[in-house]
Parts: sequence; C-alpha cells; structure tokens
Amino acid sequence: MRQRATPFLAGLLIGALLAAPTLGQVDPEFERILVPVFTVYPLAGARGSLWQTDLWIRNNGPEPVRIYGYDYWGCSMTPCPLLPGAPPARPFAAFRPVAVSRFLMVERARAGQVSINLRVVNLSSRDVSEGTEIPTPREWEFRAGVTALMNVPTASSFRRVLRIYSGDADRGGEVVVRVRGANPAWRNPDFGAGRDPLLGETSVFLSPGRFEPPSTEMTQLPGIDSPQYERVTVLIEPVSPDLRIWAFLSLVHNETQQLTVVSPQ
Repeated sequence: MRQRATPFLAGLLIGALLAAPTLGQVDPEFERILVPVFTVYPLAGARGSLWQTDLWIRNNGPEPVRIYGYDYWGCSMTPCPLLPGAPPARPFAAFRPVAVSRFLMVERARAGQVSINLRVVNLSSRDVSEGTEIPTPREWEFRAGVTALMNVPTASSFRRVLRIYSGDADRGGEVVVRVRGANPAWRNPDFGAGRDPLLGETSVFLSPGRFEPPSTEMTQLPGIDSPQYERVTVLIEPVSPDLRIWAFLSLVHNETQQLTVVSPQ
C-alpha cells in the first residue's frame, strides 16, 4: 500500500523565512541541524492539554557563530551571529508563513561549539513535568540505510505518530516502513524458531519542500494492532537512491497525555 505525504503539523511550526539560501542551495560553509517540531504559541490538545515547545540554543565557544534561521533579539545581520554565552533568544520569528519543520544553518567550522535543547511541554501539567526532550539531529545523523525504532508498545492506550525527514535539501523520495514483532526473548516461546516476524509494511513518499526538509507523518502503522505482540520494532528504509533520512516516533497516553519519544540509536 502506498501513501502520499500529508501536510505535516500544519499550523504548528512557524518559520522565519530570512534571507537564507533555500535548502537546495545550501552554502557548504554551513551545517544543517534539524528542528523537527517548533511552535511559537501554545496549541490545544486532547483532554485539556496545552502543548508548547521550548528551544534553547547556546554558543559554548569563545567566538560568535553565524546561524541562518536564528532571530537573536531582532538581529539585523544575516546570518545572525550567536554570541558566546548569550541567553536563549527566539529562534523563529512569529507571524511568518507556516513551515512543517526547519533546518538551522550553522557555521560549519564552529558548529561543534553550539548546543541545542528542544522540549515539548504540556503546560496543563507543568507543575509535575518539565516536558519531553526531542532530538535535534545534525546532517551527519541522517542515514542512507535502515533506521530502527525499537521497543514500541502496541497498546491502544497510546496515540502514535511516526515522523520521517529527508536530510537531502529539496530532494524527497520514497521509503518503506516495516513493523516487526519484538517481544523480549524471555516472553516469546518461539524465540529462536521464528524471530522478528514481519507484521506489516507500506511505502510512503517524502514530498520536497522549499524552506523545510521533505517530510511526512504516519498515524497508522501497518500491523501495529497484532494481538500477539506487546512490543514491536519499526524499521524505515529509503528506496530512492542516495536518500538519507532521520525519523522518530511519538507516543501520547490517552488518559495522562504523557509524551514519550522513541528515537534511533
């Protein structure tokens, strides 16, 4: 079964369309760092939940670092320099066209001295939780081979969303998503005879973007409802030649609204 990429988190991500190069014309002096999820304003969710992202960026080195897509206190320079030890600033300006996600373009020679922390917070329960960290992968973390997301629960008490991104600028492509049974060995009486059975698979397409990476999301995973398995492994493999991808899976509990993130290791 083939699925077309749907608009990803429409209305969620507000991008600052600064005078940066488009993704298809990336300056080799800059490294791409993916910000998978970002919202300027809180968004209402199920059962009274109110979601917001907190994105912190810090320059740990002695010299300023040039960054495209970072609005440091209304900086008028392009790219805006991130000063050493500067407090967090708003990374994406408000009242801009909606983007599905964003790449930060960080000066390559000094990218190693930049730290990034991204969290998604449910403001309705912030008194008991400061949110869940979302990875911000760098371009070298995108893979041309199989990406494995392991230990994914199949219980119906969770809402699952699989998000897949291309790291190849404005170049989209096709990937295959496979779900395999993955009960622990000590829980699986057939371990050794029928390992890692395929429960389902499907193909999806990552649509090219201009100011955002090609991406897609899936809320229905093939074979995830198999009653035989409490845990599964989700495998994502590029079909298009030379396509490099990164993916993560979010789990939100229907009652508590607790967010769990499964990322590749």
